[in-house]
Amino acid sequence: MMIKLYRRDADGVLHYHESWTDSEENLVVEHWGRVGERGESVQFEIPEGVSEDEAVEDMLAQARKDGFAELSRRDHRLIEVQYDLEDSWGTMDDLAVRNKVDALLNEELGWHGLGEWAGSSMGSGQMEIAYVVVDADEAIRVVTSALQASDLPMYSRINVQADEPDTD
Repeated sequence: MMIKLYRRDADGVLHYHESWTDSEENLVVEHWGRVGERGESVQFEIPEGVSEDEAVEDMLAQARKDGFAELSRRDHRLIEVQYDLEDSWGTMDDLAVRNKVDALLNEELGWHGLGEWAGSSMGSGQMEIAYVVVDADEAIRVVTSALQASDLPMYSRINVQADEPDTD
């Protein structure tokens, strides 16, 4: 279980505060910071008799008191990181690149409080990897920086989905 909370400060800067569990290690993790920056994190052992859901909620109780709350769907954007392919449907090498790019970007977007993987596709000469993010401009900056610092290929383009009507 993971819960992500956000709060905008008086200057309009968006901050995140999130928590999740690591079942294998019996840990609850707390992670917070300014959206677009790598935040701070701490982890604690989940006390005996406390469920993972309770541990996450307990971890976020103070953040909720401080005004952090979950964002609605309308406060998120979908970005698609696109690559042009030489083969119309892609190759096994393209699939391997997609998996490596996705692993890198999902990790970077998560640790910067920006968002997470939403899906991917390959065909008709293109490969797309989609992420749901809370700040498209910051997400594009983090994606570009992460790919430039890696040995992975740079995207062909990034599309940002237009606003969606609220379906909450």
